[in-house]
Amino acid sequence: MAILNPEQRSIEFVPHHERHGRARNLFTLWFGANLQVTAIAAGAISVDIGLPLPWALLASLVGNLIGAVFMALHSAQGPILGIPQMIQSRAQFGFYGAMLPLVLVILMYIGYFATTGVQGGAAFASLTGINIDASIVIIVVITVALTIFGYRLIHASEKWLSVISGLAFLYLSYRLVTTNDLAKVWTTGNFSWALFLAATAIAATWQLTYAPYVADYSRYLPSDT
Repeated sequence: MAILNPEQRSIEFVPHHERHGRARNLFTLWFGANLQVTAIAAGAISVDIGLPLPWALLASLVGNLIGAVFMALHSAQGPILGIPQMIQSRAQFGFYGAMLPLVLVILMYIGYFATTGVQGGAAFASLTGINIDASIVIIVVITVALTIFGYRLIHASEKWLSVISGLAFLYLSYRLVTTNDLAKVWTTGNFSWALFLAATAIAATWQLTYAPYVADYSRYLPSDT
C-alpha cells in the first residue's frame, strides 16, 4: 500500500508529478491534530490563571484567529515552493542565518514531542490501565512510526482521528454540560486586561507554533493550489 511506503522526500523538493490533492484535504490533518490532550491543557490555562470562563473563551477565539493568519500565510507558500518551511526560511535569513531559527524550532519540536508523549501516555495509561512508563513508550513508538512513513500515513491516520476524537469530544462536551453547573461559572466578573491579553497570547502562540512546519504538508499539493 502506498501509505505504508517510507517517506521519500524528507526536506527535498516535491516534484510536480508527485503533487496531489486539494487544500480542503488539509482539514482533517489539522482538525485531528488539534483534538488531543495538549490542546485541552493549553485551553485550560486561560481559566486556570484566573480569567472568567466567558472572557477565557473570547480570548481563545481572538488568539487563535490572530495566530491562524500567520499560519495560513506560511501554508500558502508550500504548494508554490514545494519545500519544507524551514528550508524556505533561507530566503529570509540566508543559508547560515537560517540556522538560528532552525535551532529554535528543533527545541520546540523536542518540547512538543516530549509533552505529547507524556500527556498522551498518561491518557493511554488511564484508559488501559497499563503502566505509565510503558504507555509513554507506546505513544512515542507510534509517533515515530508515523513520522518514518510520513505524509500519506499521517493523512490517513488523521482522517480516522478526526472522526474518533470528534465523537469523543462531543461526548465529553455533553458530559461537561450535563454534569456541571455551568451557570455558576458563567460570569464575566473580575475581568482583567492583563489576564485577557495573557490568555490571548497563549492561544495565538498555540497557532504560531504550527507556522514553522505547516508548509511541510501543503507542499504536496499542486503548485496552482
